[in-house]
Amino acid sequence: MFHEGDQDHAGEKDFVLFSELPALIYKPKNASLLQPEDPDPEHLAACFVLLNNTHPVARVAVYLNPDQKLNGIQAASLGNYECTEDPAAAGLILEHASNFVRHNGAGYMLGPMNGSTWNSYRFCADNIHPPFFLEPWQPAYYNDQFRDAGLDPIANYLSSIEYTFDCDDDVTMRLEKAFLSKGIVFRSLKKDSFDEELANLYPFLSKAFSENVLYTPISFSSFCRKYGKALNLISQELTIIAEDGTGKICGLVFCYDDPLSSAGKRLVVKTIARDPSFRYAGLGNVLANMVIRKAKTMGYTAVLHALMHEKAASLNLSKRFKGEVYRRYTLYGKKA
Repeated sequence: MFHEGDQDHAGEKDFVLFSELPALIYKPKNASLLQPEDPDPEHLAACFVLLNNTHPVARVAVYLNPDQKLNGIQAASLGNYECTEDPAAAGLILEHASNFVRHNGAGYMLGPMNGSTWNSYRFCADNIHPPFFLEPWQPAYYNDQFRDAGLDPIANYLSSIEYTFDCDDDVTMRLEKAFLSKGIVFRSLKKDSFDEELANLYPFLSKAFSENVLYTPISFSSFCRKYGKALNLISQELTIIAEDGTGKICGLVFCYDDPLSSAGKRLVVKTIARDPSFRYAGLGNVLANMVIRKAKTMGYTAVLHALMHEKAASLNLSKRFKGEVYRRYTLYGKKA
């Protein structure tokens, strides 16, 4: 007999059931426990836990982000999902979440997504290779549980890996020289003035990400909270910012080391972004090339290009540098 847990938010008396569930259903040192993400308070509407007698067996958070729309329909997102390998448990908690979404006026629901694309979203579609740091990682059966609940794939993503460090081709070097001749300055991230960096990065990334699938805006305070946590993770020398002659940011490549790698020193390229104006065409290619050039001299054995939409320009960059598919991911959705 399944019993449904109360609807609770972080800080309420029964939230411990929600927060402790992953440690109860996974073995110690399971990849799913390596990088947990607590529910984001922004847009969080409810947290549900499913109990088998008094034992938690499934959980899900529901987010109602007013800016999250799909084809003009207000969407809710299902995030922070965890469940035992029990189809009945998955069916019950996802059905309850669906009822809650409908009751609160959303016409569509998607997931997994912890409120917005600024947070963790997507399920791993395969677990063939070991995880890398900050990658969404869940049991493969989660995909089956979402599909069985009627959610269909709505977007596909992949990460690729390259070992060749094949860089500095003629076309890219001409582009780099052309940008330098136009006054573009390439510099490393300034960790010692990170607050100032964040203030400059906020409008740039908000504009650069605005064309991404399912993008929604984020407040400056939330942006600082999220990226402030990344300060100690960032590879300073391999996070490169491009600025125009006035000091305005026009490009960025954001990287960090992968502490989970057991096969040599591995770099994760998390974000490559540029100002969408035509005059900056090719800047992403130049930034990626700079990172690979530097990584080669610093003793890295592999570079991971992380979490790219299957139709994104960054995927073409990865192919240019001979990236091989490392893992695939899926985002699901259905009408509420």
